[in-house]
Amino acid sequence: MPLADALLGYTNFYIRFGLGRDFDRTHPGWQDYLAGLRVADDGQDWTYRFYMTRPHALGSPPVVATFGCFSYSRLRDDRIRLHFENAQTDGGSSLGSSRRSQRLACCTTDFSTCPCGANSWTRHGEIKKDMARRLLDRLGSQSSLAGLDQCFPLQVLTVEALVQEFYAFYGV
Repeated sequence: MPLADALLGYTNFYIRFGLGRDFDRTHPGWQDYLAGLRVADDGQDWTYRFYMTRPHALGSPPVVATFGCFSYSRLRDDRIRLHFENAQTDGGSSLGSSRRSQRLACCTTDFSTCPCGANSWTRHGEIKKDMARRLLDRLGSQSSLAGLDQCFPLQVLTVEALVQEFYAFYGV
């Protein structure tokens, strides 16, 4: 896979550079980034320097409301982005199976008051060593890109969906 395709398809650089969410490989800003990357001695340094030149005012839309550990930002009139922040103070995971009923209650509140949904979250910025090991083990057994997405221990089920799907699930 060409590096440009991997960066566009498997990183959030395009969004972080303030280029929107269209992932248009012909976007002049994206093309500027790739041109600089091709001649850079240090790709990480170039990526950081390019990022620092971008207008960050085009970043994420502001949070509209917060419900428990969830909040949302409006992307358009018919779309939101759901955010997650670990609100547990006991060191446990807010997304642990023992807290499923609490998360469902938060989402029910969330989706009864907002127009639609999408998902994005991280936790403490830490690597979970057992999951990293499983990922690396699975990657090591790959001989092609065909099964690459199956290497990740936690599969992405959906990133964005129609609000009606959430309303139906949460009984709103």
